[in-house]
Amino acid sequence: MKRLEFIEFRLLWEGRVIRRGLREAFQISEQQASLDIGRYLDAAPDNMAYDPIEKAYVRQPKFAPKFVGDFTDRYLLQLHAVRSGIMAKEDSWFKKMPAAKVAALAHKPTPWRFIMGVLDAIRSGREAVIEYRSLTGTTETQKHIAPHALGHGAGRWHVRAWSREHDSFRDYNLDRIASIKLLDRSTVSSECDRAWHTEFEMIIIPNPALPQGYRVTIAEERGMVNNELRCSLPVSMCFYLDIEYLLDLAEKVEFGDGTGQTVRAERFHLKLKNRKAYEMAVSAAKAETRAALDAARTNADIS
Repeated sequence: MKRLEFIEFRLLWEGRVIRRGLREAFQISEQQASLDIGRYLDAAPDNMAYDPIEKAYVRQPKFAPKFVGDFTDRYLLQLHAVRSGIMAKEDSWFKKMPAAKVAALAHKPTPWRFIMGVLDAIRSGREAVIEYRSLTGTTETQKHIAPHALGHGAGRWHVRAWSREHDSFRDYNLDRIASIKLLDRSTVSSECDRAWHTEFEMIIIPNPALPQGYRVTIAEERGMVNNELRCSLPVSMCFYLDIEYLLDLAEKVEFGDGTGQTVRAERFHLKLKNRKAYEMAVSAAKAETRAALDAARTNADIS
């Protein structure tokens, strides 16, 4: 199936595919590549035809994706990864790449040992001591945590974990972990983390402060239905969408920043329609988590 996806990927995004590309990508024989080309033609006869001038199979006018879907994510994500230096070109399915640049701030990658340690802790249910570079102003760098999941938001990966110091569940930025040491198995169940296990449906709309034409464009761009984009996430993860898309600032059409400058509404495209319900869900999840931890402590004497 992977080789058929490769054939279609090349057809879809580059317009042509040759046997040699298939052979080199999967280290297969000429005969096997020919068999795969034949399998693809049997499955999607209208998608490609051999062009003796180009000496390649080329995309046909009636082409319709059958194996990779009609989405662009795989192509754009690979393009981003290669141009960012995260992925080597030879590890992608590109033969030729379009001119493209990625505008992003560099950051130091998290060493594999730390990520491996976090994954081992999650897999085995063990606690860990980490050295953590916090931005909260605390001088204490050593954290005693019980990791149970990973989350990605606002451009960063986090580990979701119970904190022994705070007796609550928190997120820790993977890039700020400086060391990790695994301990014994945790007595705190991840099921107590109600903010993680409870989902909330965010209802996001175009900023009403914007002109109608802007709102129509934003709704189309985001694929909204009836001018609403509904996104279900764990309560603890909603925070990241809130800050990444400035949902809490959408109602502020103009305001001064103390320097005489003005920030205009055009910067805030989206608004969280059900903010009160979201705030109630956050409060309820915190209360339920506290109750679950207290009940577990009573039943199992968490120390």
